[in-house]
Amino acid sequence: MTSSLPNSYKAVVTQPDLSVKVQEIQRKTDLPEGQLLVKVKAVGINPTDWKHAFQKQLQYADRVVGCDSAGEVVAVGKGITQFKVGDRVAGVTHGSKSEENGAFAEYVILKEHAIFKLAPGMSFEEGAAWPVPDFT
Repeated sequence: MTSSLPNSYKAVVTQPDLSVKVQEIQRKTDLPEGQLLVKVKAVGINPTDWKHAFQKQLQYADRVVGCDSAGEVVAVGKGITQFKVGDRVAGVTHGSKSEENGAFAEYVILKEHAIFKLAPGMSFEEGAAWPVPDFT
């Protein structure tokens, strides 16, 4: 990662009272091997997102919400061969699983095998609408 990246970022985080709140999250200092840091430009909203945020049986407090996002690669972890800083990408992460990572944030960490480069002319919004619906 480069030193010009922020040490923290804002994210939508689940709360104990079955609500969500925008909170400041601390950024990890190192990216895991095979993962990229993406500056989020657009997100997709799926049934899994609101269910894991607001349903008592599925919600865990203090988790970053959101699965689908699109944006620009700002850092790459070791072993990344198909992507570079500046690439326009979209991808999926397991939203509401982690206290540090989810799509509904200013930055998201994505695994190399769970993203794709946006086609020329494809908007960030179109890219963010693709992952979970396509897998479903």
